[in-house]
Amino acid sequence: MTWRAVISLIALVLLWALAPALVLAQQGGAQPPLEPPLKNAGPYEIGFQVVQSDLAVGIAQFAVIVLDGATGTPVPGARVVLRTRHVESGDEGRVNALNSPVAPARYQARISLDSPGAWLVSVEIDSFLGKISLEIGSLEVPAPRRFSSGTIVFSGVFGVLVLGVLYLWWSSRRLRRQR
Repeated sequence: MTWRAVISLIALVLLWALAPALVLAQQGGAQPPLEPPLKNAGPYEIGFQVVQSDLAVGIAQFAVIVLDGATGTPVPGARVVLRTRHVESGDEGRVNALNSPVAPARYQARISLDSPGAWLVSVEIDSFLGKISLEIGSLEVPAPRRFSSGTIVFSGVFGVLVLGVLYLWWSSRRLRRQR
């Protein structure tokens, strides 16, 4: 096998290994809607949304829209607390959601979801309008993948490096024999 054939074979293997990653990068994943649908809860209108598109074990980001139910105006001084509980293990998480002057109705929080499975999410809101606690629903956190396209790329690059070292070793032995 000539060196051109070896390089062509390596290039084909690399393209094959990179193809899934290139397609995924072009798709960009599903984007969440800009504003979550609102529903009435006591004196509030509340919208809830998982901000990140691909939920996995680790950090999840949530957004809660809090509006006055009577007027539809933002409730800027509310205390918004997100709570999570793992259905099987009972692990719990709690985090305060914060808003900004730019978006006074949008409270955001990041919370750790450390194990795969179903997580129940609830929100507590306390302001001058009153205090409520609301069960939002559940999130299914998938088990982490053990094998990905990155593994294929790493294996391909590692293989190319090993083949390069072996070729250099073989070439140097051949040159020594010729002398």
